Amino acid sequence: MPNHCTNIIKLIYHDDPQMIRRLANALNEERFFSEFLPCPEEVDCRKNYWETKWDVYDVSLQHVTKYAIQCSFTTAWTPPLEAYLSLKELGFTINAMFAERGGDFCGYWIDGKETVFYEARKHILDTTQDFYFYLCDDTSDT
Repeated sequence: MPNHCTNIIKLIYHDDPQMIRRLANALNEERFFSEFLPCPEEVDCRKNYWETKWDVYDVSLQHVTKYAIQCSFTTAWTPPLEAYLSLKELGFTINAMFAERGGDFCGYWIDGKETVFYEARKHILDTTQDFYFYLCDDTSDT
């Protein structure tokens, strides 16, 4: 049983509306990575290519426009940073936050630059997931 990594996409943008429609459909069907970054059913390939062993699950689309999406989803063990890098090469701009309470880390990805806080509990008093995201939110006043 994996630890579940919560991912919040604050913005995923593409200048082609067809790519955003394709992305919205893939997210709704919980096949985000397999749609854009196909990988054999082998777990090792997925871990290397997506940086997580399964595609997204527990997807929630909060806001969809012609050129952008805000959403959240869960991945197994880690955030999909390798997938974000590959999606960037396909023309997507991604700003995301992630937190994995069991592994005690959180961080954010801003269009190709990642920042990860390990041993996050040392930095905060309350260990709820909301505080993990507060710690990792680059727009907060910390």
